[in-house]
Amino acid sequence: ADGAHTFKAYSQDLSGNVNSTETRSINVNTGMCSLGDIYTTCYVSEAWGVNNGMQLNFTNLVIQDGGSLYNTSTNIDNHGASFTLNVTGNFTIESGGNVTGGNVTIWAGNFSLEENGTVSSEGLGYSADNGPGAPLAGSQDGGSYGGIGGGASDGPTYGSITAPTDFGSGGDAGVGGGAVTLNVTGTTTVNGTISVVGGDAHSGGGSGGSVYITTGNIAGSGNISADGGIPGNYHGSGAGGRIAIILMDSSDFGGLSMHAYSGSQISTNYHNAAAAGTIYKETSSQTAGTGTLIIDAGDEVNRIVDGTYTLMVNETVHQFSNITIINKGHLAVDGNDTLNFTNLNISGEGVGDSFITIVNSTGVSFPSQFNISGYTLNIDGLSSVVGNWTVKSDGSITHHFTGTSPPRKINLTIDGDLTIEAGGEIEADAEGYVANSGPGTPLSGSYEDGGSYGGLGGDNVCDGFVGPTYGSITVPTDFGSGGDGGVGGGSIILNVTGLTNVIGSISVDGGSGKGAGSGGSVYLTTGNLTGDGTISANGGAYSYRGSGGGGRTAIHLTSADDFTGFAGTITAYGGDDNQGTEDGAAGTVYLKHAGEDYGELIIDNADGIYVCGDSNTLIHENITDTIVGNVTIRNSAILEVNTSLTVYGDWNNTGTFNENISTIHFVGDSSDNITIHNNESFYNLNITKKIGSVLFTAGSIVNVTNEFTVQGNSSDDVFLRSTVDGEEWLIDASGTQ
Repeated sequence: ADGAHTFKAYSQDLSGNVNSTETRSINVNTGMCSLGDIYTTCYVSEAWGVNNGMQLNFTNLVIQDGGSLYNTSTNIDNHGASFTLNVTGNFTIESGGNVTGGNVTIWAGNFSLEENGTVSSEGLGYSADNGPGAPLAGSQDGGSYGGIGGGASDGPTYGSITAPTDFGSGGDAGVGGGAVTLNVTGTTTVNGTISVVGGDAHSGGGSGGSVYITTGNIAGSGNISADGGIPGNYHGSGAGGRIAIILMDSSDFGGLSMHAYSGSQISTNYHNAAAAGTIYKETSSQTAGTGTLIIDAGDEVNRIVDGTYTLMVNETVHQFSNITIINKGHLAVDGNDTLNFTNLNISGEGVGDSFITIVNSTGVSFPSQFNISGYTLNIDGLSSVVGNWTVKSDGSITHHFTGTSPPRKINLTIDGDLTIEAGGEIEADAEGYVANSGPGTPLSGSYEDGGSYGGLGGDNVCDGFVGPTYGSITVPTDFGSGGDGGVGGGSIILNVTGLTNVIGSISVDGGSGKGAGSGGSVYLTTGNLTGDGTISANGGAYSYRGSGGGGRTAIHLTSADDFTGFAGTITAYGGDDNQGTEDGAAGTVYLKHAGEDYGELIIDNADGIYVCGDSNTLIHENITDTIVGNVTIRNSAILEVNTSLTVYGDWNNTGTFNENISTIHFVGDSSDNITIHNNESFYNLNITKKIGSVLFTAGSIVNVTNEFTVQGNSSDDVFLRSTVDGEEWLIDASGTQ
């Protein structure tokens, strides 16, 4: 008879003992068939509500235009209602027909979803602030599921990639997407829409839900969506859910469109983006669980907060035959996952479009020759590796920008060689102190000035409110400081036991803004340096506003006795706005090879840099490691010293030196000569040279405005000579001698 029938099923052993019981409901309702019946073919052209937990049985089922089987209620478990449709033959949803429920399970011989037909579980998952991926109440973040919710939600990722059946979690205000499961022995044809999209909200959106299809074959050009919900302005979007399609008799997935985007991907509002969910495709020829994993973020355009990625959940990541990461997709692993890059097959779109993040490297391993190609590798939780690393032309090494203080550094030891090919990069541009923060940020009262570090920031209106220089000359590891509008450059520390070959780039440039950020720091220790690429710690720039000062770079060679193998450029230029005198001062470059105790200090600003007033490379009493070898000042650089600087080599100034109240100590214990090139002016000049000579350029005039001291001993004479025997040079010592 028609109606709901409840029965109790149980199992018992051979002794007659009952082991388990389960209550089931079956709805027998031939009345819902507008034509036909449930024993032949049932045609549904009206809307029929289905009770939670109900199973409806049919031989063949057709839901026509205007027809619907639905349950949109939320049950006591804070998620949508569940029901099952069991069709032993063919199940067709025609244009205008739909099936809607929180957890819809369909069994069918063949299943056909026609154009404009729908199977929907939109916003029928966990309610707001509920579910395993829900954020903290009041956080305004989005819900997590396949990816982390917008705002780096406290809610974790969860569930299965290969057999997803979970509900999407609620965001701070939005409801998660529900779950749709299809089990089809024959062919599944999708020309309509299957949707488990998370709910939109005025605050954090809900995450997308689950679509899990097991079928003999699949065809059609319809749409399967597990997108997150769209949030209100400045709040977190819902993360993408999970989609999995398992083919039992085929390898062709037809022309289906499948996506599990962040809710913000389809929004124009400014807010915190969530991470994409997962799409899994497995063919009949593949071993279970070894199909293709796809992470597609749909070219996300909104702000992404540190910690927002598609984080695996206790996965052996390299088990997948291929991992496709596209459109700013972002795969991440932590200490609960296993990832062997030797067995990993990655299909990416290159730098800026495909990302892999190592949150924790406990379960991560690499081949002896590791190539980074087609993606950006964020090494947030990686500090040491063994083997040779190559960053290919479409590869990058960086880290997540935290936006907090202190920021995160790249600090990597490679027991082997490092090669950066043309187009490849290791970069931490604009990943230092944020605007108006850091030891070199502009002083209170400044107006759109640049940040300082190795050099002073650009003084926008020449009022002297730029921040101070700071840090070490020979071992620079500090971040660049934010200007009034831009972020400082980051910090890269590399220890390479073998050869470093830079044909591409290493960069820690400052960020742009009305008052740009200063350059950051590069500290490279390596056996030898070769290539013709670029290493830069340049300040950021902004037209007609204060540009950032240059950062600091130091390179120490542990095997090679010179830098002749490197034909590229190493710079710490101040930012150049190409307009006026708001440019930043040069930072410092320090180069030391294995055959010397002290390396060369280079102060170099690009030609055409124009600074305001006192903007320069200032070495003061708080600057550390001020004992160097050669000193080179060139191009538009201006070096000012108001403390002591000890020099174990030549002095060559073709730029500008402001002696201020400095003391320059020329010191030497070897027989090598020291040369002071060209005309120069010192405040205090102290020469202590036990062996060899101090040479002065023939015809030059060296002014000493305060104190001139030459110190030797009874057995070691100090010789002051011209660079050309027989030609004059002059010391004008107007101070105390």
